[in-house]
Amino acid sequence: MKKTAVEIQKKPWIGHGTDDWINELYDAVIDFGAHPNAKSVLPYLSIDDDRNDGHATVSLTSLYGAEAHTTSRCLVACLDYGLVIAVILTSCVSIPSDEALTSIREMNEIKEMLVSEQFK
Repeated sequence: MKKTAVEIQKKPWIGHGTDDWINELYDAVIDFGAHPNAKSVLPYLSIDDDRNDGHATVSLTSLYGAEAHTTSRCLVACLDYGLVIAVILTSCVSIPSDEALTSIREMNEIKEMLVSEQFK
C-alpha cells in the first residue's frame, strides 16, 4: 500500500498529503478489524472468572445501536474508504475529468462536515 500511495501522490491533480492519508487509513483498517488483533478484539471481550467450578466464561460481543459512538465511527470509516477507492481509481486514468475531481472534493467536504457535526 505504501508504494501505491507514493505513486498516487505523484499525480499532478492529487492533493499534497494524500499518501499520508491513504497510509493512515490502511493502518486504521488493520487496527480496527480487517486483521483481527488485540486492538480490534479486546474491547469486546469479557471474562467471568467468578464461577465456582474453577473455570472462566469468555464472551465476545460487539453489537451497537444506531446512536453509538462506535457505529458513527464505522460509518465515517466507510466514507473514508470510499473516498480512498475513488482517489485510487481516478489515479488509474491518464487525465481524470474535472467532473470526477470535483465530485471527489465535494464528497470529502460533505464527509468532513458530517464528521464535525457528529464528533463535536
